[in-house]
Amino acid sequence: MNAYRHNAIINTFNSNPTEEQIIQLTKENKRLKDFIIKLYEGTDYTVNDMVSMDNNCYGMAIWTLTNIYPNESFYQKIKKED
Repeated sequence: MNAYRHNAIINTFNSNPTEEQIIQLTKENKRLKDFIIKLYEGTDYTVNDMVSMDNNCYGMAIWTLTNIYPNESFYQKIKKED
């Protein structure tokens, strides 16, 4: 992991984002939303899905993996925005 991505994770974890903040970000960033939906549905995703994310979305994706997943109500809120 390069320093750029490492710092993205540190910044996100230091800010301790809420589920609502992540949901709001998924409304603005389709790549993050698709990543979360694929995670919950057990669908394959490629490394490029994360590599091409900006710093903020990358950090939020890691935060979702480590602090929210699995949470069915969170997934339903993300999915509902489709």
